[in-house]
Formats: sequence, structure tokens, C-alpha cells
Amino acid sequence: MDTPREILRLRRGFLRHSPRAKDPSPFLSREIGTRLLTRLEYVTLAPRRLLDLGAGGGWSGLALQHRFPDTTLLEVDWVPELLPVPVERAWWAKWRQPPTRFSLAASALQLPLARHSIDLVWAHLLLPWTPMEQVFTEVERVLAPGGLFLFSTLGPDTLRELRPALGELPEGRHRLGPFSDMHDLGDALVQTRLADPVMEREDLHIDYPDLNLLLQDLRALGPAPAPRPTSWVGQQAWQRMTRAYEEQRSTSGLPTTLEVIYGQAWKPQPRTLPDGRAVIEVRPAP
Repeated sequence: MDTPREILRLRRGFLRHSPRAKDPSPFLSREIGTRLLTRLEYVTLAPRRLLDLGAGGGWSGLALQHRFPDTTLLEVDWVPELLPVPVERAWWAKWRQPPTRFSLAASALQLPLARHSIDLVWAHLLLPWTPMEQVFTEVERVLAPGGLFLFSTLGPDTLRELRPALGELPEGRHRLGPFSDMHDLGDALVQTRLADPVMEREDLHIDYPDLNLLLQDLRALGPAPAPRPTSWVGQQAWQRMTRAYEEQRSTSGLPTTLEVIYGQAWKPQPRTLPDGRAVIEVRPAP
């Protein structure tokens, strides 16, 4: 996302491939999101303001508000068409109970939010499409002291069964990723001064009945996580790729592995001297 052309390409890709505007919970996204949600069972947190980065169709927001009903939820996505449409309520209902769920079209790299204004930042499958260091820096800025950052992403071992077959295509395996390693993610959290990072990974194994269904689910995660049989690919190359992948078929179907990474970190409380004065860390310019 370094140039306007790249931003436009990704935006169009999300609109073209992602079904989230019609279906807020595609299979893979919902499965991984449900597993990420269980991480909240192990933390003690009573947030007043939630931020859902990369909200898409809004499934995560509904799940978060169900878990924390007495909070204000802000759903942010850089593609306005994918944001959930708020349900229109009668004027008297708004007067009795003000709305607690809001949508905002904005970039995760430059949030129009005040410093220390959010208690919980949730970023579900956002990082494969955005520079993680810039996202982490902005998350650290908007998190209130004691606030939690929780995210999921895909690791470099994702689609390890499909990658060799993609070598039959003109663009080959470079159509996938890049996906960040778990240790790089943890280091980046520390560099942005987020504290007590906890990183977990698991391999999600799925057997698909055919390649088309697999690619359909992959495209629901983002603009270009999988190839498409367009004219420039060439039918012969596409058939070679399909045959190479079919060689791995078992009685259960085509094997597929997703390396899913879950991460969390906290915004530390400000350090103070015995007399109450704050300790401000000053770092030299790079």
C-alpha cells in the first residue's frame, strides 16, 4: 500500500473478491474469528470503547458487542462499501437508548481518533494486507493505558500443499503472501512499545472437495490470496497446476493447511517517579 495505484488495486480487489458486503461471515473468516474470540476468556477486561480494525461485513463487531454489551463499538474499514449498514431506528428508540455501534471509513495506518481513546483494539485478518509496523504504531497511539490489542493473521506456512502446484503458473508461488512470521510479529510489537506480547500459532487443516471451493474461500479473505483462471494465465498452465495439486488428493479431499497466528499485547501504564511525575522516554531519531 505504498502508492495510490497499489491502494486502488487492493480496494478494487476487496470489492471484487470479498463476499463480506453480502455475507458478513464467510467460512474461513468466521472460523478463525471464533477462535480468536476465545482468547478473551483468559483476560480480565471491561472495555468502554472497542475498535474493530478491518471490520468488513461486521461479524466481529456483533460478536464483540455480544461479549461486552455495555461498550461503544467503532468499526473501521478502508473500503466503505464493506462496512455494515446501521439499522435505522425510530426517533423515540434513539432517545431512550443512544446508539452504541458506529462505522467509519478510514485507513488503519492513519486513524482519525484521539490518542489513548480506545480500550480494546481488535484486528481480525487485517495484517496480511497492511504494513504491520505502521498498524502497530497506530494501535499503540490510540490505545488507552491498560488497553488490549488482539489480532489474528496468517503465517508463512499457509497453503503449503498448494504452493508447489502454483509453480506451474506464470506468476508461480508469488501469488501467495507475503505472510509474516510469528517471531517477526512479536518483535514488531515490542518495537512499538506494546507490552507483554503473547503469540500463538496453530495449523488449521481442511479437506476441500475441489479446488474451486478452496479458491472461493481464500478470495473471501482478501483481494488476491489465490490465483484465478484468467486468459493471461493460460488454460494449459492452469490445468497443469490443477493436476499437480490433485496428486495430493486423499479419500477426504484436497488437503489444505492455514497457519493461523493469534497475538495480543497491552498498552503499558505510564511510568512515574515516587513524587508522581511521569517518566517520558526519549529515543534518538533513526
